[in-house]
Amino acid sequence: ESVSRARLKPMLRSTPMLWERVDKARSRLRTNEMLIGGQPLAVVWAGSPIELSSRPVHTILFDERDLAEDLPGQGNPLSLAAARVATFPDGKIVVTGTPTTADESAIAALYEAGTKFRWTWPCPHCSEFFAPEYKLLKWDSGSPAVAKRTARLLCPHCGTLIEDQHRTAMNSAGRY
Repeated sequence: ESVSRARLKPMLRSTPMLWERVDKARSRLRTNEMLIGGQPLAVVWAGSPIELSSRPVHTILFDERDLAEDLPGQGNPLSLAAARVATFPDGKIVVTGTPTTADESAIAALYEAGTKFRWTWPCPHCSEFFAPEYKLLKWDSGSPAVAKRTARLLCPHCGTLIEDQHRTAMNSAGRY
């Protein structure tokens, strides 16, 4: 419920196209479930086998895999998630997280076993593709408001600071 209240709902409110599609009447019934454009969205806790096994779902966003422990008598939460999407031939599981330890990290093991593809954008100035990374974000010092207003992405190829107005076009032309 705290994730839904503190992160999900504010994100939806800040995106008018999504917020207008939220069924506010039905979504008021439960804090961690809502309908968006007729599609159910639920925020569940990986430590609850009932939440993970109670319904088939098309897409699961699994955050902080390294922090999710195996469930007694149920197995690992990722296996439970795979069973939830099995109903859908194009079901997807997106797993994110920060590796906790190099030797035992489940998210690091998934990354190593995967494609290792990274999303890249073309620079609007030199057209070279690059992966956006925190170290490429530059801003003026001062208050958080100043940083928000002045933040720009630095192209690692041509050194140009990219204005925010280019973000949508860059993302549309992005590729793995």
